[in-house]
Formats: sequence, structure tokens, C-alpha cells
Amino acid sequence: MIRTRSVRSGLLALLLSVLSSSAGAAGEAAIEDAIPLPDTILVLSTKIPFQLRDLAASATIVPSGRIRAGAASETREILDAVAGLHTFDLSAAGSGGVVESRGFTSFGETSYLQVLVDGFPLADLENDAVDWSLLAPSQIRRVEVLRGPVAYLYGNAAMAGVVNLITWDRSRPGRIWFQGGGGSDRDLRASAGWSGGSAGLAGGASGFRRTSDGYRDHSGVSRTGATGNLRAALSRRWNLRARLLLHHVRREIPGPLPDSLLRTEPRASWEPFARDDRNADLLLPSIELQGRIGPASELTARIHGDFREVEAVETVYPTGTLDRESRSRSVRAEARFHWRSGTTRPFDLLIGTEGGWGDLESRYFDGAAPTGAARVGAGDVERVSGSVFAWTQIRPAALWSVNAGIRWDGIRAELERPDDPEQGTTTQELAALSPAIGISREIAGEGLVFASAAGSFKAPTLEQLFDQRPYFVPDGEGGVVPVTLSSPALDPQRGFHLDLGGRHRIGSRARLGGTIYYAKSTDEIGFDLARFRYDNIEESTHFGFEGNGSILLDDRAETRLRYTYTRARFDGGPFDGNQINSVPKHRIGGDLEVRPTRDLIATVSLTHVREQWLDEENRFELRPTTFVDLTAQRRFGPVTLFGAVRNLFEEDRPPAGYLTIDEMGADLPLYYPPADRRFEVGLRVEGDGFSG
Repeated sequence: MIRTRSVRSGLLALLLSVLSSSAGAAGEAAIEDAIPLPDTILVLSTKIPFQLRDLAASATIVPSGRIRAGAASETREILDAVAGLHTFDLSAAGSGGVVESRGFTSFGETSYLQVLVDGFPLADLENDAVDWSLLAPSQIRRVEVLRGPVAYLYGNAAMAGVVNLITWDRSRPGRIWFQGGGGSDRDLRASAGWSGGSAGLAGGASGFRRTSDGYRDHSGVSRTGATGNLRAALSRRWNLRARLLLHHVRREIPGPLPDSLLRTEPRASWEPFARDDRNADLLLPSIELQGRIGPASELTARIHGDFREVEAVETVYPTGTLDRESRSRSVRAEARFHWRSGTTRPFDLLIGTEGGWGDLESRYFDGAAPTGAARVGAGDVERVSGSVFAWTQIRPAALWSVNAGIRWDGIRAELERPDDPEQGTTTQELAALSPAIGISREIAGEGLVFASAAGSFKAPTLEQLFDQRPYFVPDGEGGVVPVTLSSPALDPQRGFHLDLGGRHRIGSRARLGGTIYYAKSTDEIGFDLARFRYDNIEESTHFGFEGNGSILLDDRAETRLRYTYTRARFDGGPFDGNQINSVPKHRIGGDLEVRPTRDLIATVSLTHVREQWLDEENRFELRPTTFVDLTAQRRFGPVTLFGAVRNLFEEDRPPAGYLTIDEMGADLPLYYPPADRRFEVGLRVEGDGFSG
């Protein structure tokens, strides 16, 4: 393994010099947004702004100061510090991020989290999957995380919670900023943004560019993205908000490694996956009209579009490699009415409706065919959806708050096979009802306790229902026959959830929070090896604890601790009682943030993961892993220098993997190796000074 000692030594020296610098005034060094976070903070993930104290939910707000102090190189890393979430990278190059919650796991192929950017959905039409690198961390002002089911507001794909990435479109006008940096493996990043205007018309734009050779062979990435926003006051009552997100990515995908290569050549790319790559273009426009139609009521109407084109080379071992082209178009429209009572016992009522349409065209080609790339599979899918929902929040007495909501969703999807029109149209229809109720009580201004119960559902993805990728399997007579893994008869996965938790402030310097939860999942969608296809084959139970605490040691230091216990087990069947594969039972983390001076911040972060298996039988256990990161930043007027050392002690144990079979049908465990120690340095310039 090649090590550039001179470069690393220079970067480490820079970090140490930043840490030891004493320039600048040593005045007050209060840590911005330090715990205790006020429970009066407004949460936007609830479709209408609500104070945190009124939510019967496990919630975490990651403010801008924390995002900057952590010097995250990708969005996924911001969520490493959130109890209840399990995050990892499948590429070891910062381009294959996965975020999962409460044991609802999918290895990034779909998402049980509803992920939003400024309230607009981010997941793709085909898989409900999320690319966590569509935005650079420098473009994000704040992150809101609501754990637990939020299907009563968002419907499908909100079984495990909501993550709302809030950009700088609401920042003060006149802000100009630039950020640039680089690190190991020729990882180069640059981003810039601007916001300006007046009370009647304001807007902003930001963009980023990232290139990297990647830690492993065949793991390079090139990303370019931009987002723009506009806010206009049409009258004293009506406001218009528009947003546009653009993104282009060219990404090589190194794939997992067998144990033999993991031990000897962790930077290698295993031959079956050596061709895999993905080129994609995204266009996500959104527009929202909001206005008051009475002294205590307002109306919101919004339209969101999602247009994507993908060219990829994909390997499914051991069946082989195919080229893929796909194009998807979708539009969602929503209208909602909010009424707020002005009585001595106020309550809020939100009612709304959503409708959506989308189509997906996918084509598969065999690039190794003797006559050149030959089309071997094709499918055209159209999906329409509709929903109605209602939610109310009532304060029946002082210190008490009650939330209740319900939502009905209907989805219809149709498949046509352009290469075999005689099969006709295949249709799948589903409907789901998602109720919820919660109650919370404040504790003398020092915190609150809450309890909630809710239902949720996760619709099968279009890929699980209708994917026409052919898999060639033995026919028993010495030949092979093409089959597909998809199944149009799949039912939605359904869940029932209970949460009990609270948050409490201890004096003026400490805060504790925790949630105990239980979830029962039925009709779980899994892969049936006996039938070699997706099926509703399993049930599961998820229960656990999410805890976090923060202590201000003094005006210049804060420590934050978090612990997640996740017991996600199969119910019934051959794996009854086993931990669901790839879900760790324990995830322990902590941060120590210090500010020796007003302008200097240094943070040490630790994450420990243990009791995690590759397979349903729980025979192949991943060894415990501990990762330590060091970050620091030093402000010089409008310029801030920052640096980071990731995986400080070079943890070499794989954080993720899965079990498959080899060409002879024997068990084959595959692993995703973490990157070695990595260094990053950069600078941030802001036109109106540092904004934490």
C-alpha cells in the first residue's frame, strides 16, 4: 500500500498548528446551539411549523454550528451524530452513503426514511432510494430528524422517520460564501453560494463540484450540482416559493470484496464488479404558493417534479453484468389547508390531499453479446397515486398537548413489455391507511415526556414489482433460462409502532433525551431463495432504545453522548428470533467539542458498532468497529480554515457486507472495506463574516 508520508505529515502539522493557535480574543466562547436546545424551536418537517415541545416524537435538530464544526465531507456524515440512525459508506470513497433507522434496512437499495430538501421529496421513482450526495454539506443550513413512523403525513416510505435537509434559502440577505478543500486520494471539493434581495423579493443560489480518485481501485467519482431558490411576496397575504435542484454524477462502483482480497488488497476491486459504474442526470423543480385566506387560516399549494436519466453497468453476482439505461419522469401535486384557533386552549387542524403521476422506462443490454450490445430486457411502467390526510394538534390543558392524524393512500401501477406486447398489461393496486396519535406533557419548562402509537406502510418499489432484468439460471438440462426477480403480486409492508420517550434539562448545562420504541412489521418484503424472487415472506419485530445527552463542561467545552440499542429480529420461519442481517445491535458514539478561543473549534468524535451479522442465520458476524475522527477550524475574520482526520486509528474492520453464493452454490460472504486514515483541509470565506 503506497503511503504519501510527506503529504500526511504536512496536513497533520497544519491541524496541530490550528489546534495550538491562540490568536484572537479569548472572550466569551459559548457554543452556538449548544444543548439545551430550546423546545420552542420551530420544526418544519411537520408540513406546518410546530414547536419542538408540541411534538410527541423522538426528534433531533442538527444546527448550522454543528454542521460547520464537524467539517463533514458528505451529507451522510452529518447524520453520524444522530442517535437511532445507522450510517455507513459502501464505496469507502465517500460516494456510496447509506442511512438506515430502527433496523429497517435495505442497504441503500430503497429507503424507509422520507428524505426531504426544504420540504420537497428527494427519493427516486423507481426504488424510493436516496442519493445522500446530491447536496454538499456546505449547502445545508440545518437538518431535522423525526424518528419513528410519519406515514400519517407522508405516506409511503416514512416507516422509520423523516429527514429534512434545509438549505440556506432562508438565510439573511446579502450572504456570499465560498468553500474549497481537498484531501486524500486526490479528493477535491469546491462550493459557493449567494443570497440576496428584500422583504418582497429574495433568492439565492449555490453549487458544488467534487472529484475524487477514490480510496479503492475503480471508485472514482465526479459530481456537479446546483440549487436555486426564489421567494416573492405577491401581496400582503400571498407568497410564492420556487426551488430548482440540478445534479450530474459520473461514479465508478467498486463493489464488495471476498475475505481473501479484504485481508490482502483492501484497495482492490474484485473482478466481477470491475466494470460497474453509474452516470446520472437529475432535474428537480418545485414551486409553492402559500397565502392567508382568513384571520386564522392559510392555504398551501405545491407542485414538485422529478426528472432523471441513468446509464449504468450493473453486476449481480453470480448471474453476470448488464448495461442499463433508464428514464423516469414524475410530478406530485399537493394542496393543504391549515386552521389555527385563537382561543385560550388553541388547537391546529391540517387537512390536505396529494396526487402523483410518474413513468419509468428501463432497458437492459448485454454488452458482451457476439453481435455487440443486444437488448435483453425492457419495461415501461406508469404509476398514479392519490391520498388524503388530516392532522390536529390540541392543547387540552396547560402543559399538555395531543396530536392525532390519519392518512389514506391509493397507488396503481401498470407494466407494459415493449419486447413482448402479447403479454398485455400487468397491473398492481394497493391501498393503505396510516393512523397516529400522540400525547406529550411539559415538565415545568425543563423538558417533556411523550407517548405515541401509529401505523405505517412501505409500498413495494417499481423495481421489486416490475423489473425486467433477466437473470440466467440453470434449467436442469445443462442450459440456462432467463427469469426475473420482480413479482407484481407483492403486497405493501405494514407496520404498527409504539414510542415512549422524553427530553429533560438538568440545570443550565446538561440535557438528556431518550426513546423506547416497539414496531411490528407484517408482509415484509424479502427475497425468497426457494422461488428466486421477491415475496412477502417475513414478519419482524423491532424494539430498542435511542438515547442522547449533552453537557456543557464550561463556556468553552461541550461533550455529547449517544447510544442506540436496536433489536430487529425475524418472527417465524427458519430464522425465527435471529437479528436481521446488517443491523447492528449496539451503536455508541460521542463528541468532545472545545473552543479554546472565540474563533477556534476542535472536535473529537467516536463511533463504535457491534453485534452485526451478514446473514439471516447469524453465522457470519462482523467484528466490532470503532472509528475516531478529529476536526478543527480556525476563524480569521471572514475566512475560516478547517481540517479533518478521518479514521484516525486506521480501523480496518469492515462496517458492512452481505452473504451471497458463488458459482458452485456455496456460501460467499462479501465485505465493504472502510478507507484508511484520511486527511482533509480547506477554507471557507463568507462575505458577511462567520455564521455558525
